[in-house]
Amino acid sequence: WLIVATRPMEVAFLPVNEIDQRLFAAAIFMALIVALSVFAALRQQLSPLTRATSELAKRSGEEPRIAPLVVERNDEVGQLITAFNRMQENLVQSESRFRQMMESSYAAIFLTDMNRTISYANTRMSEIFGIPNEELIGRPYLSLVDNSQINDCRAKTEEALTTTDRNFSVDHERLFLRADGTRFWGRINGRPFYDGLGRHTGLLTVMIDISETKRLEQKLALDASVFKHAQEGILIASADGIILDVNHSF
Repeated sequence: WLIVATRPMEVAFLPVNEIDQRLFAAAIFMALIVALSVFAALRQQLSPLTRATSELAKRSGEEPRIAPLVVERNDEVGQLITAFNRMQENLVQSESRFRQMMESSYAAIFLTDMNRTISYANTRMSEIFGIPNEELIGRPYLSLVDNSQINDCRAKTEEALTTTDRNFSVDHERLFLRADGTRFWGRINGRPFYDGLGRHTGLLTVMIDISETKRLEQKLALDASVFKHAQEGILIASADGIILDVNHSF
């Protein structure tokens, strides 16, 4: 005898489908547990870096400070923060050396930005012009120049701020105005200024007060004129009697 029975596939495979559904649900549950565990572990592992980032965000816009970030663990993140602290310390020391050199310079040193205003000036600059440093910062550079030389100064400044030649420089004498209205001569040397990313951001200028030199030049020129045009004969001789010069009347 041959007995044949039929059953619908849904009924025949119902136990198998139930097992598949349970396995799928278990897999999803385990995946969620693993994901949550990994997230918690990463959060715990990276928490020092997160706190360091928050601290840096608070410091943004402030003057660089030597206070190092806290190193909580001596792992990869701790080593990263330690390296950053070392880099920050080197940067602060480098800036400190730079500022000391600028502030101890006999010459006035200032930086003119692309808006033609002064963005940095050392102490000597304030002393020469008689203007407090905080009033120099943000002041148009041309406001320090005598009216007789503004056009020439504007042309040379524009050339220096728009040039693409990194070796460009200006070196000439300029008549300036002090805060009290008095005029004085300065000799300036200026070069395009580039930031750490190589961007042309302004004009760095070094200036020395040559008023005394100019005064001596004028006195020598006057003495020479008197010597040359005097009606009396004038002779100049060295200590050992050697004639050095005579005027036309002589």
